[in-house]
Amino acid sequence: MDTQVKRAFKYRFYPTHAQATELSRTFGCVRKVYNVALGARTEAWARQERVNYNATSSMLTAWKKTEELAYLNEDSSVPLQQALRHSPAAFTHFFGKRAKYPRFKSRKKSRKSGEYTTSAFRLRDGELRLAKMAEPLAIVWSRPLPEGASLSRVSVSQDAAGRWFVSMLCEDPSVQPLNAANAAVGIVADAGYGDAAAFRHGRNLRSGDPAGIEQEMWSLLTLYQALRTVMVGAAESLPGTDPDRCCFSITLHTARDQVIQANGIVTADTDRDTLLGMIGRRILTGLLPSRRQRVSTRKVKSPMSRYSERHADGRPDTSHTVTHLNVTVLEPLDHSPVLPSASRDDRHAAPAARRRHRILALLQEDPTRLWQPRDIAAHFGDVTLETMYRQLNRWAASGLIHKLGPGLYAATPWSPASLA
Repeated sequence: MDTQVKRAFKYRFYPTHAQATELSRTFGCVRKVYNVALGARTEAWARQERVNYNATSSMLTAWKKTEELAYLNEDSSVPLQQALRHSPAAFTHFFGKRAKYPRFKSRKKSRKSGEYTTSAFRLRDGELRLAKMAEPLAIVWSRPLPEGASLSRVSVSQDAAGRWFVSMLCEDPSVQPLNAANAAVGIVADAGYGDAAAFRHGRNLRSGDPAGIEQEMWSLLTLYQALRTVMVGAAESLPGTDPDRCCFSITLHTARDQVIQANGIVTADTDRDTLLGMIGRRILTGLLPSRRQRVSTRKVKSPMSRYSERHADGRPDTSHTVTHLNVTVLEPLDHSPVLPSASRDDRHAAPAARRRHRILALLQEDPTRLWQPRDIAAHFGDVTLETMYRQLNRWAASGLIHKLGPGLYAATPWSPASLA
């Protein structure tokens, strides 16, 4: 059995323009793979077939060979495989009646994140490098990682405010797991206050269901109920004391150690009919000032309904039964550019008419524009998308053009800061 304790450490980092573009594209590819895999599982479920992770992994290889999803080859395959692993977990929660049926991830509302395993990242000398990235992430190390810790998973995410975070899951050798003996001692210590206050004095502070007792052992609701009972008992021990004058902060701070250690809550010389112990005495010595006496009864601030009168807004006053519907199906307009199915051989053409010369001239017309292979292929109409991907990558590697992001090319290197 694994005795190592796994801990997650979350840090903020500031990516460069190229890194932000790469990560944003990875988030989109992860969302796309998850949605396509979910659609495949839904169709298989309708056919009463089972689709496991191995089947979706084989589907991913086939998806990358299609023209529609050819861009998935430019990203690391590890986040895409992790997205496929999350899909079976969602169905497991659904069949276990712990969640609803899995939904497709929205581009605007879904969480932007990507998960990398040990084969897709490297941590050396305080620098974290992810797959498909030449530079390390600029991480703000707000706290050091445990000495001797080994990373097993790295998750990169971006919140709604545009902030970037990286979460590292590692095995911490400095923390020892809780054994059975210590766990039993902790449960007995936590249940000590329940024995003294709840069961001995006939006050039911916890659930009567054994499963509920186990779940509520460390819950805030149980602690809140227990401290409220102590406050009422302390107020009743001193006749004429207003319970509203009992301060909950004093009760919470005093009971912080008492609840955990179950020490001195109810002493031997304490009256068994009350809960006046150390916590109760602290409450009575720190009573709040008396509340102002009410001179009139409570009144309804808005006796008249705000919705008694409705102005004419075009809606009917009464509902009508829908008896029929007219549905008109319109064919969607296809605005996608038409891509050629075959490439033209221009090896015997004049140098000025060859493909490389024409593409470089097109990129030089607007050096700051970011071109995609799909746009260039549609512009010329004599080269396929796959050929365009290969040639642009080859020219970028030789220095003829510059690759500024996944599927983004320009004639000169630039950034938004340089153009400001």
